[in-house]
Order: sequence, then structure tokens, then C-alpha cells
Amino acid sequence: MYTVVNRIIIASALLVACCGIRAESDIDRLIEQTGNEVGSVAVRDMSGWRELKKIVILDAEHMVAMLLSLARGLPQYAKAMPGGGWSENYGVVDSMQKIEGKTVLVVGLGGIGTEIARRAAALGMRVVGTRRSSRSGPDFVAYVGLSDELVELAAEADFVFNALPLTPESTGIYDKTFFAGAGLDVTDPEPLPAEHPQWQFDNVIITPHAASGGGNRERQQLLLLENLKRFVAGDALLNVVDPEQGY
Repeated sequence: MYTVVNRIIIASALLVACCGIRAESDIDRLIEQTGNEVGSVAVRDMSGWRELKKIVILDAEHMVAMLLSLARGLPQYAKAMPGGGWSENYGVVDSMQKIEGKTVLVVGLGGIGTEIARRAAALGMRVVGTRRSSRSGPDFVAYVGLSDELVELAAEADFVFNALPLTPESTGIYDKTFFAGAGLDVTDPEPLPAEHPQWQFDNVIITPHAASGGGNRERQQLLLLENLKRFVAGDALLNVVDPEQGY
């Protein structure tokens, strides 16, 4: 019997640019490489300059696509296509959800999280979110809570987007009992082994850290050139990683 998806977590990738030219998947790995070296600087290309906003938009669009796919049961239909099957699985049909009017929680209202929230609101969803140290947020977010309100807000949400950076504080905050379905663009480990059971779940979509695909390296080049100009002028660099905070 197909289980109705009550809450779905969409795990968002964080694409990191080291000095604007090399992409990494995890900021903690980047900090290990550069954060303890005297005079070293690591920068992200997530937000902070309007010309670089395109990568944030790509990630947000990817996450919303996952939400729509899971809400409409598309993974199950995709699995029937190779065999030419016209699936009339009414269990899937009955479990489809309308997202308009539903509540979505965006965990981490940073660059990606804010763009996810913007798109969810445009689809008619009620958006709530969390931030680490502030309750401020854009007007399309109905409520902004702090990190310690995660469980309370998740209990009220139909869908959950995780847009947190990977830090010791954010590691392991969810477990397999927390959600009924998942869209994952980041996994642990990566790549996910072929024998891992998650590949076989009907209510899981996995993409290979591809959320920022569809753009090009122009954004990294722009960030590099802008930060070189700022460095020469003695100005503050854009999107500097804080090793103490982990992002």
C-alpha cells in the first residue's frame, strides 16, 4: 500500500568556490584545506553580489522541482516508463497532493533558502522559515523562527526544505523517522553506493549533487575578478567563509 507523503524534506546542495575558481561540495572540506593557513581566504559563491545570484536561483529551482515531483507522484510513473507501462496505480493518484495553501518550512533562510521561499510563496504556499540568529525575513515569509524552533515548526509543515550549511551543529538534526519522503541532492556518503536502499524507495528522488547545474563557470570568474579588484584596492572581499561558524 502506498504511503501518503505527509512531510517531505528537500535537501539543498551548497556549492562552494575556493577563490572563485574551484567548486567544492562541502564547506567543512574547504575549511580543512584553507581555513587554518596563515593569510588564506576562502570564499563562497552562494550570494552577496547580484551578478552571482544565478547559482542560488538554480539551486532553488532544482529543489522546487523535487517538491512538485514528489507531491504529484512522478517518481513512480517514471519507473513504469522503461517497460512501456501505462500505470493506473490509484494508490499513487490518491496520495497526490495539491501544494497551494500548504505550509512549507525553509530551514536556513540564507541565499538558497530565501530563493526557495520566494518560489514557494509564488506557488501559493504559506512559507515559514528558520534562521540562526535573527527573526528578520522577507515579506513573503509568514514567520521566521530561530534554530531551536525547528521541531515545533516542522510539526506544522507539510513540506520541509533543508538549506543549512554542513556544520557540526547541523549534522544529524534529522533522522529517518522524521519524514515520509525525500528529495536529496546531497547524500552521505557521496556518491551513494549502488546497493544503498534509498535508490529503491518510491518516495525518494536522488540527484548527484547537480542542483546548481545548467549554468556555467562565468559566476566563478566574475567572483574571482571582483575579489581581485577588491583585494588590490584593500576593500573587503565578497562571501568570505568564517571557519569558526563553518560557512
